Amino acid sequence: MERLTVESVVSHGNSLVIDFHCEGNLKKFLLGNTFFAQYSVPIVDVPEKFLIIPFLSTACPVAWANHADIYVNTIDKPYLDSLKQVQLVLRKTFPKIGFSGNIYAKKIVEETDKPRSKSMVLFSGGVDSIATYIRHRGETPLLVTIQGADIQLADFGRWQQVTRELCHFAGENGLNYRTVRSNFYDIIDHIMGTTFHSSLYNETWWIAVMNGLSFLGLCAPLTYVDEVGKLYIAASLTKDYGKPIALTPKVDDEVKWTGTTCSHDGYELGRQQKINLIADYAKKENRSFIIRACGNRRIKLKRTEASNCSNSKCEKCSRTILGLEVAGLDPNDFGFKVSDEFFLEMKANIKNHIWSFNDTVKFVWNDLLKNSKSQRHFPHPQAGEFIDWLHKIDLETVTSTTLKNLTNSLVLKAAPEFRYFPNRLWKINRTILRRIRR
Repeated sequence: MERLTVESVVSHGNSLVIDFHCEGNLKKFLLGNTFFAQYSVPIVDVPEKFLIIPFLSTACPVAWANHADIYVNTIDKPYLDSLKQVQLVLRKTFPKIGFSGNIYAKKIVEETDKPRSKSMVLFSGGVDSIATYIRHRGETPLLVTIQGADIQLADFGRWQQVTRELCHFAGENGLNYRTVRSNFYDIIDHIMGTTFHSSLYNETWWIAVMNGLSFLGLCAPLTYVDEVGKLYIAASLTKDYGKPIALTPKVDDEVKWTGTTCSHDGYELGRQQKINLIADYAKKENRSFIIRACGNRRIKLKRTEASNCSNSKCEKCSRTILGLEVAGLDPNDFGFKVSDEFFLEMKANIKNHIWSFNDTVKFVWNDLLKNSKSQRHFPHPQAGEFIDWLHKIDLETVTSTTLKNLTNSLVLKAAPEFRYFPNRLWKINRTILRRIRR
């Protein structure tokens, strides 16, 4: 029997601790039995119906993928209704997985709340979230940053550096700033994504399913404390992406709880259009600020380093740098390190298959190319030469062809059967998979 039971929900000071218990195959995918979240403001007065939302927003899709029922003590009626709609969307998006299972609550709370006029933006300091802030800056939104996904909980140095930079950005714009630290990413065994890889159309579980819903749910206690009526999460893709994925308004716009609705913002704008929007804002306001592009979880930083990777050489930093060049901004003014030789190194990284381009990465590179044709004036002339070269190659062929990826491919074909292994064999295979996929 597949079953997830929430055993206790406790808040103390700024901390939330939720104990849970899994039965059946589900315990292979939800690790441990404790979820926690730490907020930068006290949450002791937040009702339980809001406190349960951070955990359920991460756990529900995992439970549904394993056809498990979920049992809780208390749940907010609008949130319960929104979860049912999200489940329908996921089932339609990924029909091979199914996403079935019911939520049972001893108490379903349906009560009105006072109107909330404030707004909040999930804010990583990257291109997408900065563009969303610019689009809604007239609302003076609160900014909130979450640790636990791209910044690991143990990476205190990087977290301190990032929050210092983003708090500075908030202060310069007269905004309140909040943070959340949670093990929401770590309680998921991400071999989950491997097991369902082909059904997710070769995307990771984190990108295909978990990303938006988890981030939004973690903000629920803050929306109560800060009286937030509208919560924005920045889009990463557009409808032109065309492949099944949950990073769309179809999921995020369904999410709500008493007093708060959520919005998947900027879905109509490609990444380069967002960079152009940032460039217009920076030029008009005569400002420069750090754009945090690097999402590499394995990079650890000292307190004195910038939040992007050393020498800005990873794929995501590199394409952001190129986008800034296309928009007429010098990347050195926005948190990156760029020399004249930098673009030769980018060319070598692509030619030598150093970077592996999955479908979403190819999509944003093609968007950059599409929006770079008319640009002839670059802060670094070498960027223009690189763009000319990039237009001449077939980006669809730019994928890693290493033996490692061949091994990955063979493993992934067998991965769906792993979920049926006894726990001891499952743990052995999980260790092997993690080593292969590094």
